[in-house]
Amino acid sequence: LTLLLLSYRGGKRSLADTDTADAMSSLKATATATEATKFKTNEWIYFQQSRQHSTRAGYVKTARRDGGYHVRIVQNSTIVDVERVSASDARRQMRAVQPVEQDAEFKAHAADWRVLAHDREHGGGGKKKKAAAADADAMPCDAPYVALHEALRKERPSGTKNERRLRLGTFNVCHLGGGANPHPPEKIRNLAAVIRRSLADVVVLQEVSTNADETVALLAAEIGGGDWGFRLSDATGGSGPAKGECYALLYNRTRVETVLGGEVPAVESFMYNRRDTGHAAFRREAEWGTAQRADFSFAGASAARLPGFFRLASCSGRSLVVATVHTAFSDAATRRQQFRALGSLLPSKPLDCSRCVFALLGDFNSNASNTEGMTSSASFAQTKFGQALADELTQRCRFSNVSNHHDATSWGGAHYDEAYVQADAVGSRHAHVYPIQRRIAALAREAVRKRRPGGGGGGPVAAAADLNPLDVFTPPELRPERGSIHHKTFDSCVFTDHLLVFVDVEFQAPSELPAKGRRLYAKAVAAQATAAPRASNSSVASNRAAAEAPSSDLTVVALREQLRERGLKVGGNKAELVARLQASSDLPKLTVAVLKDMLRSKSLSVSGKKAELVARLMGAGV
Repeated sequence: LTLLLLSYRGGKRSLADTDTADAMSSLKATATATEATKFKTNEWIYFQQSRQHSTRAGYVKTARRDGGYHVRIVQNSTIVDVERVSASDARRQMRAVQPVEQDAEFKAHAADWRVLAHDREHGGGGKKKKAAAADADAMPCDAPYVALHEALRKERPSGTKNERRLRLGTFNVCHLGGGANPHPPEKIRNLAAVIRRSLADVVVLQEVSTNADETVALLAAEIGGGDWGFRLSDATGGSGPAKGECYALLYNRTRVETVLGGEVPAVESFMYNRRDTGHAAFRREAEWGTAQRADFSFAGASAARLPGFFRLASCSGRSLVVATVHTAFSDAATRRQQFRALGSLLPSKPLDCSRCVFALLGDFNSNASNTEGMTSSASFAQTKFGQALADELTQRCRFSNVSNHHDATSWGGAHYDEAYVQADAVGSRHAHVYPIQRRIAALAREAVRKRRPGGGGGGPVAAAADLNPLDVFTPPELRPERGSIHHKTFDSCVFTDHLLVFVDVEFQAPSELPAKGRRLYAKAVAAQATAAPRASNSSVASNRAAAEAPSSDLTVVALREQLRERGLKVGGNKAELVARLQASSDLPKLTVAVLKDMLRSKSLSVSGKKAELVARLMGAGV
């Protein structure tokens, strides 16, 4: 046996050599099989980072020797490099493309394939002259124009609106009010349509120019005329892009005053300060306490915008606090620092939800995957920072992240925006997105089908299947001569790259609170009553007596005389005269929201201060 293993006999190989040859043959076969599954340079691919992310069209720019790849994909209508996809990740994230015209998935990415074809033909990114050559070869855009605000007319938001709740929203409006065109009419109409049709009551905006007062005023008027107010914050920083950027709050006066139970004299705005945020009243009602707060300037780090706060306090003692943040996008290190410090923006202990509702809404850039690498990105709630913050807030102040990290909050399909709200105010509800990202392409197709002759047939539907929504919703005067519109032009002149995220919150009644909460509420009511001004002079007393004078004891002549003095109608029997006079005496005691409802019921104007509203109702004979 030993001789057989060590020598050849009659030209025959030994058993060991036979086993070695078989093993080599097996390895070659395996290598051949593996070779067959590899992607080649310039090969079309589908790229999907994870099951939670949308599939993107792309191609292989370079197949590396270690089995990995450098690929280029289309994200937010822009070609993005994913420089390092390992061999193991490629098996999960990359699929070959079968360019068959009847394939629905292939047709859905038709616009992306055209962009990628030009990019691949001219060498794959890097130099402006290559991009210019690609644009020169592109075909003119012949997509029919449909206004986005018209396409959204029948698109309803998710969730059920309850009149007892306030709908809070966050919306990154992409440099609104800045640049060469500070008042873009198409963008203002589209932003207003999204806010109005989402049924939001309060919306905080990010990326607003510091000199955009007139633009935000136009936006508020487009949303709801005189019923909508606004407030701009200070600049989000003292240097760089943050110096020219601020936050803005849009709010429906009537809805806010109705839910808060009284008039809101003014909206306060202040920026985060680790030592002295806001004023004493805010810090007391928001349970700011003495907790250690982080420094959000991070020693002048790049893109370190300061967070902002808006406070809406009513005469009833209730208040709404909306905190907002816009974390760094291109600077991953600064963004990670901001994530670690987010707990500094929230209360140090649970709030009394009958008096104050507090929400943190904003653009977290939580899935800024084009800067950290597509293979490692995740929404903020899924990161270790998000999980650590969730545990901390649950124990400290009963706040939770109500966003659904599966929802795309941007036009391109990424999840960027988050919402943190106290558990007592939100219950089991979660945040929603409007419009839903996966509906955008369908909205474009449906709108084009209705515009084309014979839109009910199959031909126009097939022709519209490969339309780029950016082209459809862009007016012809803003389109380039060749190729699709650039996403930066779309964001600055037509809409924005984000979608609106909203959540419904509700103040609790004192009976719904635990014993400690009821005691705090009773104490607040008693303090408010004690602080009410007391008039003691004789003229005020006589006026009050005159107001209480109307009764059945007065004659009809005396009742009519008092009605004439107040400019009210004098017709009717004695009971009607008494009722009319008593109602006029009670009007000043009503809230602004109730007065406006009474004016609307009589088709009268609802603008002006409280005294003007009362006078208008008295003049109408109420």
